[in-house]
Parts: sequence; C-alpha cells; structure tokens
Amino acid sequence: MFIIIKFFQKNNHNKFYHNIISSCKNGSTGISAHYGANYIDIMYNTFSVRRYGMYFYTSKHVNIIGNILTDFSWGVFMDDCSFFNISDNIFSEWHVDGIYSNDCENMIIMGNTFKRTSWGLHFLGTKNCRVIHNSFIRNGEAIYIGGNNNSFLENNFIQCRFRSIIITNAKNEWDRNYWNWPRIFPKPIFRIVIVVFGTSRIILDFDFHPAKEPYDI
Repeated sequence: MFIIIKFFQKNNHNKFYHNIISSCKNGSTGISAHYGANYIDIMYNTFSVRRYGMYFYTSKHVNIIGNILTDFSWGVFMDDCSFFNISDNIFSEWHVDGIYSNDCENMIIMGNTFKRTSWGLHFLGTKNCRVIHNSFIRNGEAIYIGGNNNSFLENNFIQCRFRSIIITNAKNEWDRNYWNWPRIFPKPIFRIVIVVFGTSRIILDFDFHPAKEPYDI
C-alpha cells in the first residue's frame, strides 16, 4: 500500500494544514497514524487518493477540520481510537464509507457534508459519540450504526433511503433531525437486536421531535 504521510508511536503534536494530497496509485493512503500517534491537527487540506484518505489505529486527540475528501474507498478510517473532532469537512464520491469507526469512543462529528457515498457514516462497536448538525445528501445509505450511547442531533437526511438507518445492538439518542421531508409525527427508527444463536428481533426507537425543514449547514 502506498502511503504519502505516516506518523508512528510517540510522533505527537503534528500539524498538517493547507495541502493538496493526491495519488493515482491503487491502494494509496493520504495520511496514516499508527500505534498511538496522538495530538494531530489535520485542517483545510484537499484529499484525492484511491483507498484511504486518512487511516488511524489507536490514536487519540486528533482534529480533522475543514478538509475536502473526494474519490476514495474510505474517507476517514479509525480503529480503536478516541477523542477525535471531525468537523466541517466535505466527503463526496466515496465508494465505501465517508467515515468508518471500529471500536472507537468519545468523538465529535459535527458540521460535515456527506454526498454521494455508499455509506456516509459507519459505526461498529463505537460509543459515546455526538453526531451533530451534519448533512447526508443522496447517499446510497446514510448511516450504519453498531454501537451505543451515541447522540444524533439536528442532522439533515436529504434524498436518502428510508432503510438507511440500520442499527445493531445499539441504544442511541435521536432528536431534531430532518428526515427527507417535513414531519409532524415522530420518526420511527428500526433497531435490529441480536438475541441468541443468531436470532434477532426488531425494536422501534424514535426521533420524537423531527425537524420541519432542513438545517442550514
């Protein structure tokens, strides 16, 4: 895999501003941080790389703000990370996920635009995160949530499929989101719960205060 910039353990307090990161190599990665590379600021860059825009493993205290990411398989890929601030970025033309988070916690995802991706946001085993004031526009699927104690507040879901909310074993908070059109009644959200021996049951959660018009994000 071709990697343009890579941070390793104890490589902390890095700042990466106002760059253009582009590669035509298959399997390439824009920025990769591994084994506890912490306290990284990645701001106001433009990424166009074939595989991962940014890849993080066991990193903490990372700010990803104001970037433009296009034409990737994964925009931001995180595994076992915490205390990320992912704000005011644009994710578009993704083949897989805008943001993928596996076993992560304590993140803020705010003010981002996800447009024409397969999945906008993909959580697995992820908890205690706040997803606030984002726009999901014309995605194949808006979000997949496998995790708990996450909050989804004041987001736009525009021209997204109704089955775009798929939740497994997850109890989360939904409030004041805009769901494709103005709503008077609460928006039901189907939660699939795995019980025993691979069997499952469906539980209804609700956004009891759906927005009547899209937010200006």
